[in-house]
Amino acid sequence: MPLLVTDPVTILGALVFTVVGAYIYQGLTNPLRNIPGPWYTKFTTLPSTFYVMTAKHPAWTLTHPQPGPIVRISPYEADTSSIPAVKLVHNATMKSQPFLKSPFYSTLITDSDSVFNTIHPANHRKYKRLLSSPMSESGLKAFLPQIDAQVRLAMTKIREEDDGPRGVADVAKWFMFLSFDVIGELTFGESFGNLEHGRKNRSVDDFVSLGYVGGLRSMFPVISKISTVLPIPVFRDATEIQWRTFEYAERALEKHRKMVEKHHAESGGAVKTDPKPTVFSKLYNAEHEETWTQKEIRDNAQVFIVGGSDTTANSMIYLVWAVCQHPEIKQKLLKELSNLPEGWGYDELRDLPYLNCIVNETLRLHTALPCGLPRIVPPGGCELAGHFVTGGATVTTQAYSLHRDVEAFPDPYRFYPERWENTTQRMKDCIMPFGGGGRTCLGRHLARIELRLITARFFLNFPNAVVSHKEGMSDKDMEMALYFLMVPSGHRCLIQKEA
Repeated sequence: MPLLVTDPVTILGALVFTVVGAYIYQGLTNPLRNIPGPWYTKFTTLPSTFYVMTAKHPAWTLTHPQPGPIVRISPYEADTSSIPAVKLVHNATMKSQPFLKSPFYSTLITDSDSVFNTIHPANHRKYKRLLSSPMSESGLKAFLPQIDAQVRLAMTKIREEDDGPRGVADVAKWFMFLSFDVIGELTFGESFGNLEHGRKNRSVDDFVSLGYVGGLRSMFPVISKISTVLPIPVFRDATEIQWRTFEYAERALEKHRKMVEKHHAESGGAVKTDPKPTVFSKLYNAEHEETWTQKEIRDNAQVFIVGGSDTTANSMIYLVWAVCQHPEIKQKLLKELSNLPEGWGYDELRDLPYLNCIVNETLRLHTALPCGLPRIVPPGGCELAGHFVTGGATVTTQAYSLHRDVEAFPDPYRFYPERWENTTQRMKDCIMPFGGGGRTCLGRHLARIELRLITARFFLNFPNAVVSHKEGMSDKDMEMALYFLMVPSGHRCLIQKEA
């Protein structure tokens, strides 16, 4: 008859021995054990998970005790800041064995396949073929009147708040409203109405929350999946937020589709035309309907809203904050802007040298996408930064590290736009605020258009603007919370139009 152990101490000891043994075995056998890195990252993912959840992972990856061109950050994941390695990982022309996006992306947004998170190259090519043209700089020219109208409205609202009883304007709030209203116009043919009403609605709150929600899902995919059937606090709320954004996108797209169909029926045209064009207008033509499902349109619309809203808003928040803290930078910018002709528009801004230096420096130091972009090493493995990495392992490249390369950017933590007046090849190789290679963000042209327009209109409207210290506002509010998408930790930026 087998001996039955019932002593709690013995059972607990056996469990501890098993768990510790499993961690030791993992450390001795994991495929990345020979990659440099803190000793504990051989055995467990817990430190990496901790820094993700506390919004410090990019900084930890850059500054932990064993920094280098490639570092192990968990038993299964390494990060590289080697320029040749980064180029190889993001090589868009490597057709035979490319570094594919890792399953991490599919956990960010469940039941979704879009130009951002699809893992399959064929799907990405299909989405990119139709969306890259309207999101190019030339394609976006058709939307410049709507974009600039929203920017002008934002300036009016900022002035009204500063002139009111508060005596200060929260540009973080107004830039967030602005970015959502612009992407609403481009995606659904109408804004969210945030600027007009001066407050966020629930749908915008949900979209803002998706960055955090996605990080939570990616860290705990099993719990997230269980939460769809069991009411697990926090995870259940995260799932509900995501489904509400799906529903909103579906309703808004259906409303716009009906408008296009009504216009088509009334005009009797052979090809459907859109009376209020959006970046998805081409999808309403019959020749495209059979290749794009309604779910695919919904998924891409949702990711456009997330990727084209608070990312641009947060970049703009930091740009205004940084320029206002450096009077010499602001005066140099104002001198350049003073030469604009009367009735100027975007075309006159596009190539202004110092304006572009400020935009580039903001995207470098305060990039909205600071975290690692995980890719899977192809079968057979490859050499990266002098180390062989086995096939199937995960390798990441993060803008936060590359943007602080001391050889490319001396004094890398200083906001210094003049560094871009003489751009070196290494600077070009290290800058990746919108990702890298063939998976570079399609919204990069829209972001630069908005940043140029907002910067010019803001500082011409408020040439004496300063950072306020009212309501306890301090530099601590502007410390970067490094989630998958970066946000100011204080969620506010108070500016006075004059001291």
